[in-house]
Amino acid sequence: MIDIISLLPDALANKIAAGEVVQRPASAIKELLENAVDAQASQIMLTIKDGGSNLILVKDNGIGMSITDARICWERHATSKIKKVDDLFNIRSFGFRGEALASIAAVAKVEMKTRRKEDAIGTQITIADSKVLKQEPLQTNIGTQIAVYNLFYNLPARRNFLKSVSVETRHCVDEFIRVALAHPLIDFSLINNDQEVFRLLPSNLEQRFITLMDYKSNQTLLKVVENTDFISVNGFISTPTQAKKSRGEQFFFVNNRFIKDNYLNHAVFAAYEGLIEKDRFPSFVLNINIAPKHIDINVHPTKTEIKFDDDRAVYAFVRAVVRKSLSGLMANITPDEDAIAKMFINNDNKYPLPPKITLDKTFNPFGTAQNYSPKIHPNWEKLYEIAAPENKQEHLFLKLETQKNIKIEAVFVVSGIIFAKYAGKMHVINQHKAHLRILFEKYLFALQKHPVSSQSLLFPRTIILSPQDFELFITLQEDILKLGCEMHAFGNNKVIVNGLPPHLVKTNETDLLEGILDQYKLQKHHTDIAHYEKLALAMAQKTAIAQSHQLNDEELLQLVEDLFNCAYPTTDPKGEVIIYTYENEYWIQKFK
Repeated sequence: MIDIISLLPDALANKIAAGEVVQRPASAIKELLENAVDAQASQIMLTIKDGGSNLILVKDNGIGMSITDARICWERHATSKIKKVDDLFNIRSFGFRGEALASIAAVAKVEMKTRRKEDAIGTQITIADSKVLKQEPLQTNIGTQIAVYNLFYNLPARRNFLKSVSVETRHCVDEFIRVALAHPLIDFSLINNDQEVFRLLPSNLEQRFITLMDYKSNQTLLKVVENTDFISVNGFISTPTQAKKSRGEQFFFVNNRFIKDNYLNHAVFAAYEGLIEKDRFPSFVLNINIAPKHIDINVHPTKTEIKFDDDRAVYAFVRAVVRKSLSGLMANITPDEDAIAKMFINNDNKYPLPPKITLDKTFNPFGTAQNYSPKIHPNWEKLYEIAAPENKQEHLFLKLETQKNIKIEAVFVVSGIIFAKYAGKMHVINQHKAHLRILFEKYLFALQKHPVSSQSLLFPRTIILSPQDFELFITLQEDILKLGCEMHAFGNNKVIVNGLPPHLVKTNETDLLEGILDQYKLQKHHTDIAHYEKLALAMAQKTAIAQSHQLNDEELLQLVEDLFNCAYPTTDPKGEVIIYTYENEYWIQKFK
């Protein structure tokens, strides 16, 4: 019987390892940026083209490499970070496994130029498919630059699995932001398709976070700092009023290494308990400093997962320090009880009383012109009705293309719960969920068959998005136009708004677009839902009326009729019940 087990060739082994380390262009960017940080660089430039699939270029002014190191660094398990087993429990550097460069070289064409300060001349190496094609001396700057061309060129199946350019670009930007946040003292820049996206000068963590997250003022951030012999936490959190509907701005670092940890995220959310709504999330950037012997970072090749030897203690500490920062804020903004009491004196409706204003009706600002009598156009109000909707329903509803003959016998509403008699039965309807279902089906229809018309704005308006949201907008732009939102990318993270759907003309365009993008991002993990369904649901969730919204009689009747005209009127798009229907016999039995 012949032997059947053999060692894999190095080239094949490298490709297998690359599948874990280099999952997409952003993975390669993470490894290259972290290597630049380990090289003690004070300036790091990242350049990408076509979402990183055709070019990733990282330049740094770090310590560089010798001729020998420049060659051996591309071999598997070649590293300068660890020498013996004990070093695994005292890791302060980002790289240590010696797999990243070998994995990148296995699936791309790579060119590296490097020089040390003490060397008069540097080294250039060209590699493709793990094979060194060229190594020669050249004149170059101190530091290292690595260019990665045509990622996965020799693995067509893997390259075909890459997403669109805008999606891959967004992942690249995310990795850049994570590394730049962890090292605010380093000068970072990002160039995408020959356009500068970020130029981050050395600063403190607060300013770096504000710049990257596009916060308008540092007044929205609270400082978090607590030091002990076992663990320290420092960073910034947003105020409860700044909580958002998406999870996109939560960053945890351990010893300046970005990590993903739902357990620690829960610790922060628990600290906000009672201060924000359940479906909203605070923004934060928190760095945990802890002795390397208390953590294990050798869990996964991507090194974004960490195990603590006492995770409960870390959870409790993080929750306590965040809550401490929040409690200081709450103490500062607690209103004076006497002032509140005075607002409600002789006010049975429990609303703040309006200020009392006394007018001097005899005052004449025109002096001696006693007989001044201006001519007023008889219908002056109509001069300001610029393209106003024809009726009130247009503010809330989109007209159905086809209508069944629905005859509602009686309808009334109590606290957002609608009671409608139809076809001899009583239907109890959730107002918000009903409108959500109506809009979802209409937006879905618009995306698939019949786009919503757009009403031009009197003046174009400009929205400035974060780089991540701007890339997402580019992905969705064509379909957003079908929803009646005439919005166009303008470069430098700017979006020009020329028109909105007629029923949304009075909506704040910035709040509308950011809300749509936030709602869309909340659904990104639902891979079983089609793209256009996610967008239709995001738009519907952003524009549906609230449960507390007061409808007039016409709007109430229109809402019920539109609901019964839906294809699926009994449940909302998330599968929650909209209507409970009761036969007349039910009520008769109740009162027997």
